[in-house]
Amino acid sequence: MARPQTLATWMTSHERASKEVIRLVQHAWLLLFAWLASPSPFRVLADTSDSQLLLQASWAAQVGWNSATDMCNWTGITCTAEQATNIELSGLGLTGSLPDAWSQLSGLNWLHLSNNSLTGTLPSVWSGLGGVKEQGDSSTYLDEVYLDNNRLTGTLPATWASMNLVSGLSLANNSLRGPLPAAWSNLTETSYFSLEGNQLTGTLPESWSQLAQATVCSLQDNQLTGTLPSSWTNDSKVVVLSLQGNKLSGTLPPTNFERVEYLSLQDNFFSGHLPLSWITAPAEETPAGETPLQYINLASNALTGTLPVGWSGYSKLKFLSLHDNQLRGTLPSSWSSLTNLAYLSVESNNLTGSLPMSWSSMGSLQYISVAANAFSGDIPGSWSNLSQVQVAKFDDNGLTGGIPSMANMTFLNATSNQLSESLLHSLPASIEVLYLSENNIASTVPKVSLLPPGLTILDLSNNLLSGTLPSTLPANLAILNTSNNHLTGALPRAWSRLAELKLDNNMLTGKLPPEWHTWGSNTSNSIQLSLGNNRLRGSMPQQRVQQFCLATLKNFSVQTLYTPSPYLFQLFLGESRGQELDPITVVPTGSPIVTVAQHASIVVTLNGKLNSFTYSDPASICSIPHAVRNVALLWGIFFALLLATVIGVKLYLRNKARLSSSVVAAKFEVMFNHTKLHLPKRVVEAIHYFLLDIVYSSIHKSLMQ
Repeated sequence: MARPQTLATWMTSHERASKEVIRLVQHAWLLLFAWLASPSPFRVLADTSDSQLLLQASWAAQVGWNSATDMCNWTGITCTAEQATNIELSGLGLTGSLPDAWSQLSGLNWLHLSNNSLTGTLPSVWSGLGGVKEQGDSSTYLDEVYLDNNRLTGTLPATWASMNLVSGLSLANNSLRGPLPAAWSNLTETSYFSLEGNQLTGTLPESWSQLAQATVCSLQDNQLTGTLPSSWTNDSKVVVLSLQGNKLSGTLPPTNFERVEYLSLQDNFFSGHLPLSWITAPAEETPAGETPLQYINLASNALTGTLPVGWSGYSKLKFLSLHDNQLRGTLPSSWSSLTNLAYLSVESNNLTGSLPMSWSSMGSLQYISVAANAFSGDIPGSWSNLSQVQVAKFDDNGLTGGIPSMANMTFLNATSNQLSESLLHSLPASIEVLYLSENNIASTVPKVSLLPPGLTILDLSNNLLSGTLPSTLPANLAILNTSNNHLTGALPRAWSRLAELKLDNNMLTGKLPPEWHTWGSNTSNSIQLSLGNNRLRGSMPQQRVQQFCLATLKNFSVQTLYTPSPYLFQLFLGESRGQELDPITVVPTGSPIVTVAQHASIVVTLNGKLNSFTYSDPASICSIPHAVRNVALLWGIFFALLLATVIGVKLYLRNKARLSSSVVAAKFEVMFNHTKLHLPKRVVEAIHYFLLDIVYSSIHKSLMQ
């Protein structure tokens, strides 16, 4: 009877348990439906606070984040309602990768991690941080993402196309690669867009012209190829477009620029003519006959044709660079209407003709370069009206006459022309750097009264200068080159203060003044004294020659014993300079050039070739006195005898079987076994250093007497 009772009891308990399981399952389904019905179900998948999410960054400890303190007091964190809204950690030297967990920071608005050392890839799961808001969704979405100047790698995630609420996105100066995702055209709210300085490849997507709000688009310094889509210039709202430093090719789009103000296409492979149509059909916001372009950089391409006369309509243009192309023809006189232009360079083209007088009305010019063309004729005197010009480059042309005095000019390069000596009498007082080599200047070296008082660099080489050298120079002059002229007379005493002086290939005579023997002692920078092919006699600057000899001795004799010198010495005394050498190269003493010091930071160059100086080669200048040689010889003999003795003892011990009964041999064996044969090495090193120290000291004292 017990069994039926037990069975009934079991059935009752089983029925009760089944009902309990069913009830639990029902509750679970209700909870699931409630969760799915919530506004952002996946954001509350895990009950994880923002502080816990932030702590998953590998650099958390580096910036002092820890769970024991309030998140809102952490470095770089701004909070609202217990949510991290802004993260500002730029320039803190952070390392590590970008945490995937940060995709759950539902209240994040700013993320600034620029100028760190972050590595790894861009997390594709971050795509939900800046997505489209649904009706009734009060969540804050990511607005700015600045990850520039790090070490990020990998490709651009196509999933980030859903971050269409981000207004600022900068991934510049990383190591990102791969193509530009066409899907990123969905970033319709992005106004600042920078991917410059990466390794991106592929072509420019036509669809990116749909970036409706993008006003700044910088893709410079990548490896992009293909052509520039015409839709990028007239269908978009881009104001700043920078594509320089890529491998783009083809012709420039003939469409107009409706809104572009800044256009940089430098260092590409564009070809063809400069489009005249760029200034037609202006945008509605621009008054008729005007274009918004203010900056055009088309330098270093393969552009051909002439300079469009119609570009005179760029009334707002401030910067125009066309250098290093294959442009031809003349300079349009109508460009004189570009009165806002501050920078103009047509350098290194095939332009011809004369310089337009009408350009004197370009009163805003601060930089002008017409160098490396085939211009001829005089530089118009009316250009003296260009009072704002600070840098003027006329070099490598066929210009004649003089240089107009531009009141604020500080840099003038007129090398390789046919200018006359009259220009030396009309130099503006503001000039600091003046290059006039390779002209037809037949005059004497100008006196101090004729030279600008602030002059620091003066190059008059390869002209027809004659007469003697003036006794004084402008107070700030540091570099002077008057080589390859017809100068005569002696070397002025006061000239010894110059850091760099080139007087080669003249007819100078006499000895070096006493002040010249301490050449360069008043500066810690590199110095150069070049006196080759004159009629000078006596000796070279003694102080520098002695330094040269000592440095050579250190380099070849005791380089392991003494700290390497910071100097790189170059001594030219023979007829040939020989082979140019790298500072770390060691060559035998006596070569035409001897370079020393493993990490030279200061270059000392002395050139006295083809003169009548006392010594004609480094070997005789740096010869070791006989007394020192005798001391070195004695120490050498002693060192050789000691080394021979040690070798003899070692050979003697190898044959110890014959001497097994010898007490003396046993003592020798015990001694050498105890030192584990280190004794010979120690003896060699000690005597080596001791010997070289004595030799070096002796030579040093001899040369300094």
